[in-house]
Amino acid sequence: MPDQSANPRNTNTNAMGELPGRFGQLALPLLAVLLAIHGGRVAWAQESLAARSQPSSAIVLLSARWAHASATRMFGAFPNCCGATPAGAPLLPGGMRDESVPASIHQTGSPVPSDQSSSASPDSGASEERPVSWGLLIPNMLKDQEKIWLSPVSLVKGRHWKPVLGFVAATGGLLALDPTEASYFRTASGFHTFDQVFSGTNTGVGMAVVPLSFYAVALVRHNTYDQHTSLLAGEAVLDSELLASIMKSTIRRLRPSAVPAGAGFTDTFTDAKGGFFSGQGSFPSGHAIAAFSIATIFADRYSRHRWVPWLAYGLAATVAFSRLPLQAHFSSDIFVGAVFGYTISHYVVLQH
Repeated sequence: MPDQSANPRNTNTNAMGELPGRFGQLALPLLAVLLAIHGGRVAWAQESLAARSQPSSAIVLLSARWAHASATRMFGAFPNCCGATPAGAPLLPGGMRDESVPASIHQTGSPVPSDQSSSASPDSGASEERPVSWGLLIPNMLKDQEKIWLSPVSLVKGRHWKPVLGFVAATGGLLALDPTEASYFRTASGFHTFDQVFSGTNTGVGMAVVPLSFYAVALVRHNTYDQHTSLLAGEAVLDSELLASIMKSTIRRLRPSAVPAGAGFTDTFTDAKGGFFSGQGSFPSGHAIAAFSIATIFADRYSRHRWVPWLAYGLAATVAFSRLPLQAHFSSDIFVGAVFGYTISHYVVLQH
């Protein structure tokens, strides 16, 4: 389950004066991650239209596509990656294929009969919905874990090292900023109301209530697609939290709140106490990995509604950021959790 923590904080009347510079250092990389994730998702669906109608928008979308394509190779190439183009789709000017018409029409000249059509919703980013049910939850998770833990094999074989190198470089940069960021939030006094609203308990309960409520409404409405969305979100969270728990127990990084006053934040690894599932470790953030796991499922499966990805990732980013003023995590913990949550949901659970 997502982690909890206390927040010892001293009052510093000059803290708010330092906010713009300090927060700017932290907000920029987190905002870049959010924009790359969402921009890449939109770019795959709209690149052709933007390239033909709005050249300035095409530049932005093509740049986001490059970032998204790099991310697809971070943990190995899984089936149905976002770069795949339906077989038989007609070529557009510039060599791109038109994905707006089902491949079955291009290949056969007529739509697939209704009794043989895919069960996927128009909102789905995949050509065919992955089988999902309560009975398949454990078998699917076992397959997911196999993909997660075997993903470094592709890196050992010399593939996908560029995006992994970028991820490691970004994490290293945030690790270097962690002492500065943690020192600021330990003395900052302007987040009292925010901390109360987005406490560890409130955000943890909220992340559980959203998919459960969505599932209950889907049952009442007899909407199978929405029910599957909730089950996939639960599968993604379980996959992600299992990885996070193992990493926390292995790396055993101290939380900022556990660092003694005056000790500094430069030596925080391998010193955390507690058992395997006690949630004492700080790296990565359990709240961030769960929030982005849920957000990615909803954003991918309802991407046809433009506001859904922005709302989903916006809420996930807010939950992730809330761990900083609470002194529950460092910025690098949150960044790694967000990337892992997105990657596991998008490429392992949904198999895009």
